[in-house]
Amino acid sequence: MDKQVNLTGDQRLYLQQIFNRLRQNNQWPTFGELDQWFTYYHPDLDIEEIWKSLPQGLTNYMDLNQPESQATLTIPAIYLLENNRDALSIFLVLIKLCVDTYMHSPANDIKISSERILQDHAFIWDIAVRQGGLLLRAETEPRIWKSFTGPDESGRRECTLDRQVKRFRNITTIEEYLEKRNPPSSQAITLSGTIGISNGSSQYTGTPAAAAKKRISDEVMNAITDPKIKQFCAELNNTPDENVFSLTQGIGEALKWTLWYRAQQVGTSMTARNMGLDRLLDDAINRSYYSGNAAVRFLKDFKNNFLKTGYDMVRHDSTYIPNSSSAFGPAIDALEHILKETFPI
Repeated sequence: MDKQVNLTGDQRLYLQQIFNRLRQNNQWPTFGELDQWFTYYHPDLDIEEIWKSLPQGLTNYMDLNQPESQATLTIPAIYLLENNRDALSIFLVLIKLCVDTYMHSPANDIKISSERILQDHAFIWDIAVRQGGLLLRAETEPRIWKSFTGPDESGRRECTLDRQVKRFRNITTIEEYLEKRNPPSSQAITLSGTIGISNGSSQYTGTPAAAAKKRISDEVMNAITDPKIKQFCAELNNTPDENVFSLTQGIGEALKWTLWYRAQQVGTSMTARNMGLDRLLDDAINRSYYSGNAAVRFLKDFKNNFLKTGYDMVRHDSTYIPNSSSAFGPAIDALEHILKETFPI
């Protein structure tokens, strides 16, 4: 069923502040900076509670235990905000350059870099390339790029383009980009009369494509009663195999919120503000959140193996980034088992 995305005043304020910081400083703000700003100007508001209430697909995952992590916005989010014209125009120019580069290059691993853009296009300013690079990197779901590096000491950025970037050829407006951004979903949220964003998977209506492979079974999905956990699992089911970084993040988020849900059932002194995944895993293992041997074994595997891999990927160490989602099969199977233990079928 389609429904309009109607942001509350608090939700809009949170997203707008992220965007304002980007426009002012040409870099994304950290969660610590946002928290300080809200504490000073709006002490009655909690950014974590606002983030939890947001529709999926507008901003990235928040962890206030890592205050130096940056808050980012997707193009659909920026499209909803004020004073967005310049940023969207910059992004539109950049996406056209990505398409043109891909369509006219015979190489297999086709790259586009800030250095090359400035060399080949004298009309583009360095500040625009920098801001455009930040916007492009935050667009993880549309499969515009396969890998992204930088900025290095000189400020150079480079990304390897994904073949799916071809579907954006001939676009002339940001609305056309949004229409083609991702295949349609059965659960669409419309931003306007013609633009739709899928609930939980950041997808816009456009040309039909093959359905993604389901990773969490319908039986388990139907048993999940917590809406936040169900959203993360739905996102896992709709993430393409090639987006291994998004898959890794999705598995970690689904497990974290599942353990937090369980922690509140068994009793905990933790609060939402200090419930890091590593701490939740320690607590779940040491305090026996689950009685089954398999669940405990899976939790130990997450802590000792998968969690380390996830941290390495967050640090963008390519040595630890697998080139296939099949590497995550055991982790997804383990997550499904934990879900079954948490939400009995």
